[in-house]
Amino acid sequence: MGARRFLHFILMLLAGFLPTLLMAEVDTDARGDRNVNDVNRNIKVNLWLEKTVFKEDEPIAILFRITNAGHRTVRLYPFTPEERSFQFEVLDRNGRELGDDPARRFDPDDDVLENHPADLAGDRTREIQLQPGETFERRLYLDRHYDLKPGEYRVSGLFLPDARHDIMLRTVNRLKLRIEKRTSPFVYDDAEHTTVEAGPDAEETVYLFLSAEMAGKTEKYLKYVDLRKFILSYDMFARQYLRSSKQQQEVVLQRFAEYLKSGPTDPLRRFRILRSVQETPDRMRVDVLALRSSGSYRVEYMYNYYLDRAPGSQWKITSVVAAVQNK
Repeated sequence: MGARRFLHFILMLLAGFLPTLLMAEVDTDARGDRNVNDVNRNIKVNLWLEKTVFKEDEPIAILFRITNAGHRTVRLYPFTPEERSFQFEVLDRNGRELGDDPARRFDPDDDVLENHPADLAGDRTREIQLQPGETFERRLYLDRHYDLKPGEYRVSGLFLPDARHDIMLRTVNRLKLRIEKRTSPFVYDDAEHTTVEAGPDAEETVYLFLSAEMAGKTEKYLKYVDLRKFILSYDMFARQYLRSSKQQQEVVLQRFAEYLKSGPTDPLRRFRILRSVQETPDRMRVDVLALRSSGSYRVEYMYNYYLDRAPGSQWKITSVVAAVQNK
């Protein structure tokens, strides 16, 4: 009788603890790795962007923020190349997903360069320990992975915390950004309803251009020239401009504009417009004889100014050819 009561007591204890045992959270994975489950439960991934509106070809730096929101230390093993651990999902305004551009991958500037242990496959990796409440940040440039045209995009992220396991964490937020078509500060828009007849003709444009130089009002130069074309007439700037990226071209144009406004070393003393030749309905050549001097230095030049006119706009100087006149 005593044995039966003891057995009944044991069964009652098991009945009381069994639901608790069944509902208890597994603390390790199938291989006994506690870190995997800690990462799954406690790691929060966010994306951060400094601003939401960008110009075309402007760098778009996005921060992956990996935060340990739990109560245990977790270990992360991000790999390089970075797209194995940090991935983007980019949708256009119609909800279509963009594919990353393979030609833009493996940018060394995106990489974390300190600490280079490698795994058995030879891939660099490093262990990152995050204490409770700590955050690890990783900067990636979206424009180095996608060919982004002007428009609106939604961006979310995926993070692979440990390449040993097939675990992918999605960011808890999604970014919205807009890319606008780049406009140059050196392009002067004509006023609304301006007609061709309302502005100076080609010969008058050259006259105003050279008169501004003689009067020392070189800041007005940019009104009369198409700077993107005019720069090609100056060898010292043309080569650098043509070899630069779109973003860097703006910097070269700025330097060229400052060069023009600084005035030449041999000031213009007088000039005379010799003739105007219409090469096409929207292209003119204006020939100018000009004298430049500085101290005892006197040189006479023949300038051939070429001007173009887009429909409904004014004449702009697009190039110049200079030749020294022999006496």
